[in-house]
Amino acid sequence: SSPELAGADLSEVDLTGYCLEGANLCEANLCRAILSDADLSGGNLSMAYLIEANLFRANLSEANLVRGNMAKANFFGADLSKANLSDANLSGANFTMADLTTTNLTKANLSLADFTKAHFKDTIGMPHGVYGIENSSSVAILTPALVHQKMDLITEEMLGGRKGAKKSDPIQIRI
Repeated sequence: SSPELAGADLSEVDLTGYCLEGANLCEANLCRAILSDADLSGGNLSMAYLIEANLFRANLSEANLVRGNMAKANFFGADLSKANLSDANLSGANFTMADLTTTNLTKANLSLADFTKAHFKDTIGMPHGVYGIENSSSVAILTPALVHQKMDLITEEMLGGRKGAKKSDPIQIRI
């Protein structure tokens, strides 16, 4: 049967490679936990705290992450296909090379989240203007913080000679 860990304090615990398929982690504290290569598929992580958690290549397919706090979490290469992240705090999270096929991001906080080379197909609630989306119909919004991190991407030609622009203004770049 699936582990019952609702409300558990698993902060800073190393669960690398663990199989927690279908686990109930509702409202669990997983802040700074290491969940690399862990299987959390079909799990209930609603309202869980995964702040700065490392979910490198974790399997979160079909997981319920509704209203979870995953600020600055690392989802590099993670499988989030069919996961529900609606109303979640994903600010500053890293989704580089993550699979977001049919993932629900409705009303999620995606400020400063990085979606570089992430896979999107039928993703629900994906707003325009999120950094790193690489299809021709998207626009990346680089906030001042990201401009400093990604300065090598900014050229005079890309800025298009905008007159009256301030350093604090977001920069839109068609990608």
